[in-house]
Amino acid sequence: MAVAVVIALKTSEVAIPNIIRSSKAYQFAIDVTSGKIVSGKRRIQACQRFLRELEESLTDPSYPWEFDIKKGCRPIDFVEQFLVPTKGAYSKMEMLPWQHFVEANLYGWISRKTGYRRFREGIIIVGQGNGKSTMIAGNSTYGLTKDGERGAEVYCLSNAKDQARIIFNECKAQVDASPILSKHIRSTKQGMFFDQTNSKFQPLASDSKNLDGRNVHMAVFDEIHEFRDYKLINVIKGKTKKRKQPLIIYITTLGTVIDGPLMDFYIL
Repeated sequence: MAVAVVIALKTSEVAIPNIIRSSKAYQFAIDVTSGKIVSGKRRIQACQRFLRELEESLTDPSYPWEFDIKKGCRPIDFVEQFLVPTKGAYSKMEMLPWQHFVEANLYGWISRKTGYRRFREGIIIVGQGNGKSTMIAGNSTYGLTKDGERGAEVYCLSNAKDQARIIFNECKAQVDASPILSKHIRSTKQGMFFDQTNSKFQPLASDSKNLDGRNVHMAVFDEIHEFRDYKLINVIKGKTKKRKQPLIIYITTLGTVIDGPLMDFYIL
């Protein structure tokens, strides 16, 4: 029988700013590394890394990265304030602590020199029913409207166009149900458009007829456990080169393809 081993970090002697210490992202990392939240190896390692690098960034002026909790919380605040649930008996969006940790890491770590995001790719592996569609909708719509990028091109991607369309339609439904977002985002069958910055959000897939001419700011890949090759991934990564801080997010459950991209990402 497999046994989960929790290795807790020593109590920090570094003065963590109150604005970070009081955040759900920081508290989640503490709870995981202390064993209060029972977790697998990868989650423990991610939380240990976060706490270790946070201390280093606060004590070493030459450390190239810094953690800006305000930037890390912006997509969280966006989801909870503007998106509206379309399924279940929920009246408002409320992101879970693990989601706070993920979002804060993706958006909060920035270059001390340029202020641009540190991370350009992130993989999120979750079980079914754990808020995957909420994160897809939240990140995609945030990238469309609030990420400070003019002419942003945001894509929801999957292995097949039908699957990409299902995810996109769920995102669209959440936006259309929002009293605020529905006034500013123009929705059609082809995509969602934020005319104020000439930005768009559309579904794409490996079987899409035309993948040329893209200038990708943000891409959210759904269920990459189904991918058997890097064709679509490599195409999209190649289309981000003209952006200053592009972001590619892979959100997936586990599957049975053991020789595809997900296995490579997980091992790394």
